[in-house]
Amino acid sequence: MPVDHYATLADVNKLAPQAPFTPTSKPPDADVTTFIGQVAERIDAVLANLGYVVPVVTGAKSLTLLRELNAWGAMGQAHQARMTLVAPDAVLQRSPWTKLFDDWIARISDPSDPFELPDAPRTTGELVKPLGELLRSTANLSDDVYDPEARPFRMDMKF
Repeated sequence: MPVDHYATLADVNKLAPQAPFTPTSKPPDADVTTFIGQVAERIDAVLANLGYVVPVVTGAKSLTLLRELNAWGAMGQAHQARMTLVAPDAVLQRSPWTKLFDDWIARISDPSDPFELPDAPRTTGELVKPLGELLRSTANLSDDVYDPEARPFRMDMKF
């Protein structure tokens, strides 16, 4: 498994053993493998913003959680692709796997929720982003006018 993927095709197939993805399935296993990589990139983008070192390569508990999350996200995309082929009218509904993925991402991103990756390494650049607000980068805190309490942008501001 590449370092930048947390799950494998086998992990995704475990979620729906009655209809595994194969070279002849719809979508084929090659597409599902692509979904795994795309979802892993999304996971890493969220984790990097939360101050985790990405990709996460150490921490057994964290890697187990990330394998499950990556499989859920990839299965959600594969399920949507499959539904597009067999029941196009049902595509408007979100897959249960996508819901699980989205809920997990929302929980780890919520500063008031204690959920976190218990043993994943962190950077020193942790950035807490309250919902609906854009905060400045913490990469250069030496600027003379930096005020950590200042909120430079709000959703209700007009430009």
